[in-house]
Amino acid sequence: MLRNKSVRYIAIVYAILAALFYGFGTPLSKLLLVHISPYLLSSLLYFGAGIGMLFVVLFTKSQRKSRFVNEFKKRDLKFIILMIALDIIAPILLMIGLTTTNASTASLLNNFEIVFTGIIAMIFFKEIVGRKMWVAISLIVLAGAMLTFEDFTGFHISIGALFVLGASLS
Repeated sequence: MLRNKSVRYIAIVYAILAALFYGFGTPLSKLLLVHISPYLLSSLLYFGAGIGMLFVVLFTKSQRKSRFVNEFKKRDLKFIILMIALDIIAPILLMIGLTTTNASTASLLNNFEIVFTGIIAMIFFKEIVGRKMWVAISLIVLAGAMLTFEDFTGFHISIGALFVLGASLS
């Protein structure tokens, strides 16, 4: 019983740390884009994530041999290639979007990942999206629409915001 509580607390700490790192990533990237190209910065971000995951794998005691072997089938290949391509495209789009929009707008527009994930899960994986999720999606879309427009006197859409939305979709 006590072990389960400590595991839960560790999971909560990891979730909070992940949210903090994710939240700080966009504003810090904006500061670095003054000195580094968007392509180099997106490469460095993924390199850093890879190094971080290497340490997680090396220092996690729960990396035991599993009874279940995850083997990729030939039919999985197209999804794996798509996932790799989108993982390359997403940070590049985000960094390009950051060069033309402010960091706070980009950070808030990153919440569209929730919207896109919910819609993709519903369309492609036949997930059921409940009323609460639809309310959350609607509020995120409404807030995102307000952030995307540069000027409410005319219909001008921020190109940087569109790049950030493309990154969220990727």
